[in-house]
Parts: sequence; structure tokens; C-alpha cells
Amino acid sequence: MVLRSVLPALSRAGLGLALLGAASFSAALPAAAAIDPNGADLQLSMTSSASQVASGGSVTFNLTITNPSGRVRVCEYDDSGLKPRWYCYYEPIGASTSGVVLSDSLPAGATYQGATADSGFACSASGTTVTCSGGHVAQDGVAHIAITAAMPTLAPGGANQTLTNAATVNPSQTINERTYANNSASTSVADVAPPPLLPDLVVTGFSGPSSVPQGGTATFTVNVANIGQGTANGVAVVIDGGYNTWNITSSSGTTGFTPCYSSPERFSLRAWCPGIGNGPSLAPGATATMTISVQIPSSPGSFTMSATVDPYNTIAESNENNNQQTLVMQVY
Repeated sequence: MVLRSVLPALSRAGLGLALLGAASFSAALPAAAAIDPNGADLQLSMTSSASQVASGGSVTFNLTITNPSGRVRVCEYDDSGLKPRWYCYYEPIGASTSGVVLSDSLPAGATYQGATADSGFACSASGTTVTCSGGHVAQDGVAHIAITAAMPTLAPGGANQTLTNAATVNPSQTINERTYANNSASTSVADVAPPPLLPDLVVTGFSGPSSVPQGGTATFTVNVANIGQGTANGVAVVIDGGYNTWNITSSSGTTGFTPCYSSPERFSLRAWCPGIGNGPSLAPGATATMTISVQIPSSPGSFTMSATVDPYNTIAESNENNNQQTLVMQVY
């Protein structure tokens, strides 16, 4: 007589679940789910083409479905001989599958761009839910699905976002498996916001007389513009004559940029337009003009005049090297 005893199935990924006991495991499953101890075991893993992407960039999520065989331990008692004995061995278990479905939930705000797949899968999207159906995964076989999506576009200067893509194979559990615990996978991608839009302040024009008599009056005109993409706040312009006995006689120009005032330390002319610490804003594409007249000292010589916007670089700009123009004036 031979007695046969079959122990619970031991799959490569399901040994621990077998030890939990059927009652405790089944309690965690939907009512429609059923355990087939000799059935398939669909397992899902996922990677992404990049760990981070620039705002609005594309990412491909690579999903791999495997269906590994398991094994069951069989022990038989044989008392037909002179010396009865037990002998044990393992038998493979598993099954091929067809009609396999995979459901993928793209990150919120992502846009589906397409998918490729083998093993008979066909994919389509509704909003951020991608469904791939009609797949077949043989016992010990592998299926591949690649889903590409554009990540959300973030505001310049905004916070980066961590986005999660999650998927489940056999989500409705219509295929009875040895375990359902390994049917889901997810991965995260950092969506990197673009840098803040910066202004670019530039002195577009600086004009004045090339020569002027001692004690006379010279009039200078300064044109500035914001050729960048961001608004510049607290804009100031300095006209410097390099000589501390020059005095401002009048100033006029774009509202907010005038009147101009002499710098309090009076090491040089240093006429501030409008003044120190209270400059106006200049939106992208905006311009401003200042005209300032100064009293020329009774000292002959050659003087280099400069006009500088944002002289102390207190405003972050995309280009800090175009903030000044100069001219030379002879005093005779």
C-alpha cells in the first residue's frame, strides 16, 4: 500500500503566504477572489526611464509581468516491501494564463502619450488610467509593457513634485492565482520645476555733451529696459561723474524714476534715480527714461561719466554684465 501526502504549495514568492494559513490570507482578499494552489502566479515589477524629469517632460514606465512556476512537496508512505518507508519529492505547479489585464494609474496631472507591449497586450487610456488587456503569459513566461506619459507642467520657481505611478496586474482577480500579494508595483519620479523667471536690466542708451565749459550745465539722458522674463522690483539707476563738487540742478523722466537725488556720502556726483532704496518696478519689456542736469565744476579735465542700473546687483538677473554704459566729457 502506498499513502500519498501533498504539502501546501511552495512558490518562489509565496512560501510565507502559505505559512500564514488559508483563513488569514483569504480574509484580505475581495469576495470574488479565489486561491488556486496549482494555478498561475502573476507577478509585477516596474522601473522608470528617469528618476527625475524637467517640468512637462516625458517618462516611460517599464512594467514586467512574470508567471513563475512553484512546487509542491509530495510525501508517500510505502509499506509494500519488507521495510516500510516514507519518501518525499517535489512536483512543479503553475499554469499559463490568457486574457490578462493590467491597470496603470498615472500620476495626477500627467498626460498619456502611448504604450508598447508584447504578449498580446493592447493598451488604451481614459484620463490618467491606462488599461492593457488581452495578454497571455505562459508558465515561466515574461510579458513587457512600456507606458509613456508627459509629467505635469509646473510654474517657474515653484516647488518640485514627487509623482507616483502605480499599476496592478489581474486587478479584478478574475484569474485564480496561488497568491495575489505580488500583483502590484509602483515607482516615483521627481518633477522638477523650472527656475524663476528673471529680469534682465540693461542700459540701452546714455547720452550727454562731449564737452562743456567750466561752471556750465550739462544734461544727460539715460534709457533703461527690462529685456528679461521676470519683473524687476526696486530698480535704481546711478549716474556717476566721479567728482564731488557737481550738483544736480534738475531731473525728469518716467514716473517713479525721478526726481534724482545726490548720494549722501558725496564722494562723487552719484545721482540716484529715483533715490536710495525706493526704486520702482520694471515689468518684462518695459522701459524708463531719466534726464538729469548737473552743474559743472570750475575744474578743467576729462571726466568719464557712467550710467548704471541696479549698481549693487541687489536684483537677481539672467545677465549681470549689461547694466552700464559710459561716455567721456571734456571740461574746458
